Amino acid sequence: MSFLHYLCTVIKTIRIHFKWALLSNTHNRMSFQNSISTLSPVVKHLIIINVLLMLLRYTPSSVIGFDTTHVLSLHYWEASNFYPYQLISYQFIHGNLAHIFFNMFMLFSFGPAIEYKWGPMKFLGFYLLCGIGAGLTEEIAWGFDPAVEELKRLAELVSANGNSVSLPDGKLLPPPEFFAFKDQVFCNRFMAVGASGSLMGVFTATAMTYPNVKTYFLLSANYYLLI
Repeated sequence: MSFLHYLCTVIKTIRIHFKWALLSNTHNRMSFQNSISTLSPVVKHLIIINVLLMLLRYTPSSVIGFDTTHVLSLHYWEASNFYPYQLISYQFIHGNLAHIFFNMFMLFSFGPAIEYKWGPMKFLGFYLLCGIGAGLTEEIAWGFDPAVEELKRLAELVSANGNSVSLPDGKLLPPPEFFAFKDQVFCNRFMAVGASGSLMGVFTATAMTYPNVKTYFLLSANYYLLI
């Protein structure tokens, strides 16, 4: 085979691969754009639930009989007000209007394309599992907080010798009051709300499924992971 013939073969192969990549990218872009133009069922219901719970959050506790934030937010697992269901419920509670607006905008922007690609049940399971994973990560991180570590150390000493505990401000707490103080710190110091963990999973899925597709703000999907 002559060098010229070999060079022509290489160029022809490159052209074929380039055309295939171009067609593939065009198909992905059209698929993504068609998906975000229609609000998918699960995304629609997720947005509705988030908005309804936001309205409930602003309803006085005297009207509904409980504090929505404290009941549905995620708390530290050793706190008396922690319940396992909070690993799911906290995903639907937001801190303020800006928080819910930007989260729901991102869900609206990226969710439908993945839901239409995977199907409703798979998308919903993935969304919730990502939120649960983020919640468990938060629980682990809280465990390394200096306040938690110090309170646990003091609790072990109190349980062992039954002595009162002197706080930094000089106040002396007998064992029952100390354990009540410890629980109060655990209940009030650590609390998580929002769908950011779930949305990070959706962002990742979008970047992997449609890596080079232009989205809102004229950025490719994979750039959102860097932001």
